[in-house]
Amino acid sequence: MIKLIKKHRLALRIGLVIIVSFLFRFWRLTEFPASLNIDEVIIGYDSYSLLKTGRDHWGKFLPLAFQSTGDYKPPILIYLMIPAIKIFGLNEFGIRFTIALIGSLTPLIVYGLVNKLFKNRSMATIAALLLAISPWHIQFSRSTFEAILALFLVILGMFLFLKSLEEKGRGLWLAGLCLSLSMYAYHAERVFVPVLLVAVAIIFWQEIWRHKKESLIALAVNFLVLIPFLFIILSPQGQTRARDSIFTNDYELTTVRLAEMEQWSGRSQWERILNGELVNTFSFWAKRYLEYSDPRYLFFKGMSYTHDKFPDVGIMYCFELVFFFGGIFYLMGNYLKINKKYKRLIFAWLLLGPIAASLANNSQHPLRSLTTIPIPQLISAVGIYGFFIAINKSKLKTVFKKGIFVLLGGMILVNVGYYLDIYYVHNPVHYSHHIMYGMKEIALYAWENRDKYDQIIIDRKFGIEDKNIVGIPFAYVLTYGKVDPLVIQRARQGNKTPLSFENFAFREIYWPKDRKLKKTLLVASFWQLSPDTIPEEQVVKIVSLYDGRPMFYLVETDVQ
Repeated sequence: MIKLIKKHRLALRIGLVIIVSFLFRFWRLTEFPASLNIDEVIIGYDSYSLLKTGRDHWGKFLPLAFQSTGDYKPPILIYLMIPAIKIFGLNEFGIRFTIALIGSLTPLIVYGLVNKLFKNRSMATIAALLLAISPWHIQFSRSTFEAILALFLVILGMFLFLKSLEEKGRGLWLAGLCLSLSMYAYHAERVFVPVLLVAVAIIFWQEIWRHKKESLIALAVNFLVLIPFLFIILSPQGQTRARDSIFTNDYELTTVRLAEMEQWSGRSQWERILNGELVNTFSFWAKRYLEYSDPRYLFFKGMSYTHDKFPDVGIMYCFELVFFFGGIFYLMGNYLKINKKYKRLIFAWLLLGPIAASLANNSQHPLRSLTTIPIPQLISAVGIYGFFIAINKSKLKTVFKKGIFVLLGGMILVNVGYYLDIYYVHNPVHYSHHIMYGMKEIALYAWENRDKYDQIIIDRKFGIEDKNIVGIPFAYVLTYGKVDPLVIQRARQGNKTPLSFENFAFREIYWPKDRKLKKTLLVASFWQLSPDTIPEEQVVKIVSLYDGRPMFYLVETDVQ
C-alpha cells in the first residue's frame, strides 16, 4: 500500500487539489451567494440571447462589448457561458457553472506555475491548496465574475511563458495569446497585463532576444488578436468603465480639489499643477496603492462579509500571516536557491498586482486586486515549506515535531471553519439586501400569476439603509421567465430602456395615484408601499430578506 502511494504520489497530490477546489466552489452553489446579483442576471441573459438568436438582448449581432447597466461588459465570458446555459438552462447553476469550473481549475495551473518556478512539487502542492481554500478566490468563483476568467488566463499565460523558455521559445505565441485574451476578459487586466509584460521583458530580455524568431511570431500573432481590442478601448463604449471608475473621480479627492481652487485662486495654471493638484493627486493614488498592503485588509477584514463592527475575514487566512512574511524572508535571503530572474518576477508581480485596483475609485477592492493572485499564496507556500524544513532539521524530539504539525493543522482547520461560518451563515444576513435578494421570488410569483392582471408594475428602487439604490428588476423577470430574447430585442429598438414588455412595466410607484389602476399588481419596497396606508386584503405577498425583515410588498388593485 505504501509503495502504491509513493508510486502515485503526484496523482494523489493533484487529486487532492482538485477535490478540495471543486468542493469549495460547487457545494451549494445555487444557494450561496443567496441571490443572483445584477451582473449575473444580465450576463446570463445575454448568453441565453446569443444562444437563441446570435444577438445580445439589445439586438447587437455577436458584439465584442455588451451593453449593460451603466457600462459595457467584456465579451469572452458571455460567449463561454453558452454551453452551460444550453446544458443546464437559464438558472442559478447554469449561470454560475462556467466561472465555478474555471475557478476550480485555477489551482491546477498554479501548481504548474509554482513547480516551474521552484522545481519543487511539495511547494507547488501547498500553493495550489492555499488557493483552493482561499476566501479571496472562492468568493468570486461562486458568482459570475469575469475577473476569475481573466486571472485564469494570466496565470496560464505566465505558466506557458516559463515553459516556452525551457523549450527554446516554442509555444511563446500561445503564452502571449492567453495574456492578450485576458484583456478581453476583464477591465483590470487591461492595465495590469501591459505593465506585467514590461516587467517580464526587462527581466527576461536575454531569453527573449535569444529566441528572436519565436518572439517575433508571438508579437505578430498577438498584435492581430489585439486589433479588435484596440478599437473597443478607443471607442466611447470602451472608455465608459475607465472614465466612470478612475480614482480622480473619487469624492475624497474632488473635495480636496475644490479646497485647492479656493487656496490657489489667482495663481498661474503652472503653479497650481506643480504645487497643488499634481502632488495631491499622486499622494492620493499612492495612499490607495499602499492600502492594499495593510495587514488588516490582508488578514482580518479585507473580504467585508459583515458590517464594520462584526468579526470578518481577510483576503488571506490569519494562519498565513507568519508564513507570508516568513516566505518573503526566505525569498529575499535566497535560502531556497531559486533562479534570480524567477525571484524578480515574483516580486514584480507582487508589486504590480494592485496597480489596476489602486487606479479605481474604490478603496481596497478585492475583486479588482485579484490580479495579485497567485503570488500571496506562493509566498505563503514558501514560508510553510521553509518552516517544515526547519522543524525537520531541528534537534527536537519526534513527538514534539509531530505536535507542532498537529497544532498547525488544527489552526488551519479552525481558520477554514471560521471562514465557512462567516460566508454561509453571517454574510447572507448582513448583505442580502445589496444583491437584490427576493427578486427571484418576485419574478416567479409575477409569472405564475400574470394572467390575473392587466399589468404588473415593479419599482426599480429598493434598499434598507439606503432607499435610493436603483436595481434592474426587468433582468430578473427576463431570466426567471425565460423570456424569448426577440421580445426584449424589439423592446430595445431605438436604444431605449425597456420600461415595459408583455404586461410588465418597470417604473417608480406612487401609491396615491397608482392605487386607482385597474387589475394591477404593484411591487415595491416596504417604504413605498407601507402596510399602514394599504388595506391588508390588498397585500397578496410580502417578500422578506434573508434575516426575515420585510423588503418587498406585492399589492393588487381592484381585482375582482
